[in-house]
Amino acid sequence: MRSMHTPSSAILIVALLGHTACRDDEGGGVCEGFSERWVGSMDGQTVDECYRLRSTTVFGLLDVETRAKGKTLLQGDEGIETLRDGEAMEATGLFRFSDGGFLGGEWYCAGAGTTIEQASQGVRGMNYTLTSLSRLGACPGSPVEGTLSLCVSREGSCPDGHSDFSGQIDGATIDWSDDLFTADYVRYSDETRWMPNFRSDDARLMQVYVSRGKLTGGYLITPPEAPDGGALYCIDAGTASVSEFTSNMTITKISRLGRCVDATPVEGSISVTNML
Repeated sequence: MRSMHTPSSAILIVALLGHTACRDDEGGGVCEGFSERWVGSMDGQTVDECYRLRSTTVFGLLDVETRAKGKTLLQGDEGIETLRDGEAMEATGLFRFSDGGFLGGEWYCAGAGTTIEQASQGVRGMNYTLTSLSRLGACPGSPVEGTLSLCVSREGSCPDGHSDFSGQIDGATIDWSDDLFTADYVRYSDETRWMPNFRSDDARLMQVYVSRGKLTGGYLITPPEAPDGGALYCIDAGTASVSEFTSNMTITKISRLGRCVDATPVEGSISVTNML
């Protein structure tokens, strides 16, 4: 899998503020306008869900988030943003079901046979089919020792005037400071979503939520060459200060869900349709 980071120059398809018939906290209901419809089967259970979208971003990967913190991260062999109307591309990646609904908060992997299709007839958005499924589970995972410190500043106000991303995860030393060059964040009514951007094209990806100076959740996917490369870690606790110019963060509680190659296979497939 190639890079799964999302730089600030990413193409924002929709940042959702409008009305839809879907509920925020769970699937179900009539699916229309600014939402996604999930239909299929999962480990013997029928899937027929509708989720309100918060954002859909395309730059190298498809990054979809629902209002109830569902997440889809899919990477193709080529840049997904190159797809034209009606074209499809094979992909792999991870997805998390929205909080409060069907399999709420569970992370899964999508493998061989997964595809992404650019919606046709001028519709903005991507439809995708998730196959070769396997389960990683829900956060928190298995606790691991370690802390991480991060600082990103447009004003050069980090220690020594340089960005910092360093610490330890499960006994392994991490220092990605030279690769960390900026961060994106979006403020919502009750929290801020924060995402660092890395220079390297190595499938590293991280996102956290910040509320009143505390980290309320998030995830980190390690690059392939790192210790435990390609693993999904939960960011369970910490402190943060996020502003337009400088972000400081200390991650104090980390747990591990694992890697897709070690995940538990489940039967089924799911087709997802954007209702934009």
